[in-house]
Amino acid sequence: GSAVAPNGLVVFPPRNANCIGTFNAASSAFSCVDISSTISSIGKFTGAATASNGLMVLAPLNADCVGTFDAATSAFNCIDISSTISNDGKFRGAAAAPNGLVVFAPMNADCVGTFDAATTSFECIGISATLNIDYKFFGAAVAPNGLVIFAPANADCVGTFDAATSVFSCVDISSTI
Repeated sequence: GSAVAPNGLVVFPPRNANCIGTFNAASSAFSCVDISSTISSIGKFTGAATASNGLMVLAPLNADCVGTFDAATSAFNCIDISSTISNDGKFRGAAAAPNGLVVFAPMNADCVGTFDAATTSFECIGISATLNIDYKFFGAAVAPNGLVIFAPANADCVGTFDAATSVFSCVDISSTI
């Protein structure tokens, strides 16, 4: 998914492209900011959210870093997370929680990822005791009550995450699907 930057540009995280796409909806102008000198692998990112400090935060799929992008300056950084998690298919989707953390929806990761764009700190909150399958969720959104909601893929539940308490829950929907 994409996200809107504070300057109004829509930012597209690159999965296979070697650039970050930006789209100005007012003028229909599209640009592609080259990031190949920093990262050029396949399956880089899937999902973006606007952090409280205005940075665009890109959810790592196969990248061993969290991407940050300043749409005003086109500055891109790749914050290394390989010492915490390095498998492929990590996360698919991102949402900015009310407490300022960007939360990543776990796809194959056995954790919910959280990223503080102000401090560039990353955490991986384990969920394997509750849910231990691949292709868990595809997407994240913030509900009116502040919970981050994960859209089920192979999970027989809707994932919920409270970024303030780091509590993950899986609301069973198996009888309705």
